[in-house]
Amino acid sequence: MQAKKPKKQPRPVKTAEERAHSGRCIINRCANTMRQRGLCQKHINTFWSQMRSLATDEERSAFETKCLQERLILARQEMRRFNTKSPFTKVKP
Repeated sequence: MQAKKPKKQPRPVKTAEERAHSGRCIINRCANTMRQRGLCQKHINTFWSQMRSLATDEERSAFETKCLQERLILARQEMRRFNTKSPFTKVKP
């Protein structure tokens, strides 16, 4: 009789900031490269598709606010903080 293999421990869930600093999509368990608003191309397309499906500007604004609060997307200005390509992002004035 074979011994049972120990169960793999789940990988720790990283915060949106940790994932963004690594240049990866902020959606947990997605390994794709971050493109816009902290999301990979697949997830940003899903986000914009959902936005387009909403009827009014108020609904779209509420949806975007909810996504920001739940850290499913980054604010437009936040992407600059996580730009890892520029050598000047680490320099503080």
